[in-house]
Amino acid sequence: MKSFVAAAAIGLAACAGSANATSFTITETGTIVGDDNTYGSGLEFDAAAADLVGLTFSVTYQFDTDDGSLYQDAYGSYYYGAGTAWITINGVTKTIVGLPENSTSQRSNMDPSWGTPFAAQWFSEVAQDYGADFVEDYIAPTTAFGSTDLDAPYYHLSGGDFLHNLFGQVGDTHFHGTIETFVANGAVAPVPEAATWAMTLAGFGAIGAAMRGRRRMAVSFG
Repeated sequence: MKSFVAAAAIGLAACAGSANATSFTITETGTIVGDDNTYGSGLEFDAAAADLVGLTFSVTYQFDTDDGSLYQDAYGSYYYGAGTAWITINGVTKTIVGLPENSTSQRSNMDPSWGTPFAAQWFSEVAQDYGADFVEDYIAPTTAFGSTDLDAPYYHLSGGDFLHNLFGQVGDTHFHGTIETFVANGAVAPVPEAATWAMTLAGFGAIGAAMRGRRRMAVSFG
């Protein structure tokens, strides 16, 4: 719970600090997994790396498009420029300030030459110098993103994806996580409209009535 509260505070601070800038923000949550990509001392997050496995993480990226270049073509949107990432694991938040030449984001690469599963994806990375701290993610759903606009609100729940992975390094700690929720630019999870709820409840009522009718027939013919 502490990590989610910290992430919310970070997101608000990021938005407040960028009021005069053109930027886009990505927030993800998920779970740290144990494999060859999770190792190291873990001291940066107050626990051995092995003890981070199974814990939730949250990460927020912010890219200032005034500080870099935004490129769009028929296949998607690409941004190259400075970015900042805040990663929270075990209630500890670390900040990574990426250099312009090492930070990038991409939405909806639909270049046929890539083939599947990369027919549609989101990729983001914030990194310092090569070999230093970084955090990056890969999301490649089975269906295309609805837009190629990096600034557009977008919400994603992983499920049926080819890829939904987070990788990172802070100091001596390397980590790998499975992304479970993904929010871009303040999007919110869709909720059923009132009419949809009414239809759903009516459907449950019809099913219940049919089941009661079948029970009565079973009794009368028994």
